[in-house]
Amino acid sequence: MSKPLKRAVLIDFINNLSFSCDKCGGSVKTVFKCSNCRTAVNPSKIHFHRVIPLSMGGKDELSNVMMLCDKCHGSVDSIRLKRIKRRDEKLTRFGKR
Repeated sequence: MSKPLKRAVLIDFINNLSFSCDKCGGSVKTVFKCSNCRTAVNPSKIHFHRVIPLSMGGKDELSNVMMLCDKCHGSVDSIRLKRIKRRDEKLTRFGKR
């Protein structure tokens, strides 16, 4: 399990969302969508995911954050774990570990 994002990053993310129409200035209903499958997500169920994990040099910055639904977040994490496992197996096989 990865380390939770810093609260300041999440607040910055929410503050940078547009809540009014750029043309007329009227209010706009904000719909949060998964960055992967594009389905609407209840704000209380949003998962923030680091594109590059902290362990691989990623940073707690807006440019390194994706907003995902529960289903997509689970699949992204499982894919990442499989890749790491395969990489470790290759390194062990060739005596690099």
